[in-house]
Amino acid sequence: MDRRLPVTPNLRSWHYFLKVAELGSLTAAANDLQVAQPALSRHVGRMERELGVLLFVRHGRGLRLTDAGRLLKERIDGLLDGIAN
Repeated sequence: MDRRLPVTPNLRSWHYFLKVAELGSLTAAANDLQVAQPALSRHVGRMERELGVLLFVRHGRGLRLTDAGRLLKERIDGLLDGIAN
């Protein structure tokens, strides 16, 4: 994975990504975020295309972060922690 974040960071997409990572399910995350599941899926897909990597492995019980997804999550968490402090 390219070690840079997307050129135009989209905080909404980051928030959506973090919620999907937390819950491990597009449906659960969509319900929690009160957005349509297809729209949430498009956000995740757009992030994957921008970065050129898969962020989640899809399986019968939901989603699991890939190595690239874990790295992105760590970086977003770090950036958001830095903003909050």
